[in-house]
Amino acid sequence: MYRYIVAMSLNRERLKQQFEDASKPIVQHIIKLLYYPDSSDYNHWKQEIYSFLNDTYKMKGSNKWPSEKFIFTYLQAYNDAIDGGCKKIVSEYGQPHNDVSTDVILQAVIEYERFAAQSLSQTGNIYNDELYAKLDEIVNKYSKGGTT
Repeated sequence: MYRYIVAMSLNRERLKQQFEDASKPIVQHIIKLLYYPDSSDYNHWKQEIYSFLNDTYKMKGSNKWPSEKFIFTYLQAYNDAIDGGCKKIVSEYGQPHNDVSTDVILQAVIEYERFAAQSLSQTGNIYNDELYAKLDEIVNKYSKGGTT
């Protein structure tokens, strides 16, 4: 008797779409974390970021995880709209508790995207404890408007 192992893989276009679709809500939630780090919703927003993108599929044809460069490129789909995202969030949640410029938010978002791309390209997963620690690190690093 033979047992066949079937693994899910996606073509490049569908993988690209997975990362682009996750981009906008992730960026919006990182903005919330940076603007309102003392909010009672802080941990909820971290969980939401985890739920938007915590794993990926292997690439059809190569049966390998997408490269870090591929993932990073398509996670940046919403980066050019950070300014509009900030305005929308402020209109929904009120004046930010932290004065964080859009340039600093972009740096924070890119740091998250690099972390996510590296994790996904190596194992196909982002582990929630590692993600939550990284998000806390990003908020501590950028929420005061600094770029240390």
